Amino acid sequence: MILSGDDKKCCSCGRKRLREPKENDPLYLTAQNTVFSGTVEDILTKNNIPYMRRGKLGGSPWTAPQQLLTFFNEYDFFVPYGAHEKAKEVLGDFLGKMG
Repeated sequence: MILSGDDKKCCSCGRKRLREPKENDPLYLTAQNTVFSGTVEDILTKNNIPYMRRGKLGGSPWTAPQQLLTFFNEYDFFVPYGAHEKAKEVLGDFLGKMG
C-alpha cells in the first residue's frame, strides 16, 4: 500500500492503515498486449530496471482460433518503488505513443 497524497488512504483499495513504501515494493507501471510487452521488457532490461510481468488472458470480440487469441493476452508490468520514476522516464516516449 502506498500513500495517496493528502487523503492518507490507498488509491487502490481505500484502506487507511498505510505505511511508507519501501524501495523494493512492487508498483504498477503499465499493461501491454503480447506484441508490445516485448518492447517494454527490452527497454527495462537495457536500462537495468528489474520488473515483474504478470499475464492475464485478454478477450476477443469474435470467435477466433487459439493461436490468434494469444495476441489478445495482456501483461501487467510492475517495477520496484525505487525504480518507478526511472522506468517511467525511459519508457516515456514509448508509452506516450501508446496513448
